[in-house]
Amino acid sequence: LNMSDNGMGDEAGFSIADPLESRNQTLTYLDISGTGISTITICALAQTLKRNCTLRSLILDTNRITQLPEPQDLANAVFNDHDDLVADPEEGIISDDSEEETEEPASEGGEQDSDMEEEEAGGYVPAPTQANGAVILPEDAAEHAIDVITNRYHRLEGMEALRDVLHTNSSLTELSVANCALDDPSFKILADGLLQGNNASLRRLSIERTDVLGEKGSLMVKGLIIESRALEDLNLGGTNPLVAERAILALEQTTRLKCLDLSRCELGEDMVTMLYDSLAKNAQCPLERLSLAGNTINSSSLKWMEQILALPHLPLQALDLGSTMDMAQWPEQGCLAMRRFGAAVAASPRLKRCGFSGNGLGDAAAAVLAAELKAATTLEDLDITRNRIGIPIPTLFEGVHRSSGGRVWVASHPQTPAA
Repeated sequence: LNMSDNGMGDEAGFSIADPLESRNQTLTYLDISGTGISTITICALAQTLKRNCTLRSLILDTNRITQLPEPQDLANAVFNDHDDLVADPEEGIISDDSEEETEEPASEGGEQDSDMEEEEAGGYVPAPTQANGAVILPEDAAEHAIDVITNRYHRLEGMEALRDVLHTNSSLTELSVANCALDDPSFKILADGLLQGNNASLRRLSIERTDVLGEKGSLMVKGLIIESRALEDLNLGGTNPLVAERAILALEQTTRLKCLDLSRCELGEDMVTMLYDSLAKNAQCPLERLSLAGNTINSSSLKWMEQILALPHLPLQALDLGSTMDMAQWPEQGCLAMRRFGAAVAASPRLKRCGFSGNGLGDAAAAVLAAELKAATTLEDLDITRNRIGIPIPTLFEGVHRSSGGRVWVASHPQTPAA
């Protein structure tokens, strides 16, 4: 079920929980990314996820899951979906913690102010009105709604609810909270759900575009890679260099992680060198897929990538180096670099997919690469889109196609016009 990018917010978010009840035996995938939900919807979802035994993938990207809703969204959600907040056109809004008013004799000073008495006893505020399906609250009613909801929820309660789900739910295998502004406290709660609860089902986790994690958060990423019982696929794309560094160091000890995305993490040559050291030290490293796309790799860094491909114990099958270099700036080194890199790809005993898009690859360097790849024995997919190749790709890579018996597929469109 894909409901992404529809702006439903918390008002409709509560109703999503219904299909996840234990009686549903069919729903396996739910995408509600970019819908404007906040922590109160996550709490509602979590209650049903504890009982659901079919959902495998939950995508929550680009939502406000570590924040309370805005006042108007809060009004819509609270007054439309919370039965314990009663709206009465005449009596106003009575909060759930209200108690029956008891009559007390008036003070000697005269009658008490009736409005003040109702407010103290029952939490009275003016009733909301409807306009085009939205709840419009008087200013004091909005303030009251905020008070009620903030007393009931706090900003990280949704993350705590997800943590409890990870402790108990055994069907969920994929969770994505990309671009959700996770900070150190919120990520710690999530990590605790995977580690302290000994979660043995979640295999894929994405915290892509989470660039605010600090020292503590980066250390928790490292611990998650090393200690998780089930995690095999971790997307850290668009996080910061500190997080990427801790993830690279964790590769020295991991025995389970198979896929790691470090794209757009501002990595340079020093990080690529560190990556080689970590992978070389771990003879049991199970890494099969690695993305470094969108980082900065120069000719020296590319040599380290060649060394990684040559590691005899590493089961690497897919490597993405897209948009990592501009070979137009290597007029003298470009062909030599492609000859070495092409030879490393061809000699790799397991590599099936290689991404080299958007790297300014010109005709001469592409021809050298194609000549080396004729010897490839495992390569199946080569992505050279968005380069500066003027020679028709079928002609350029005809020898590769023929020598592989048609096994290699070359993705080549669209191209950037040749300089």
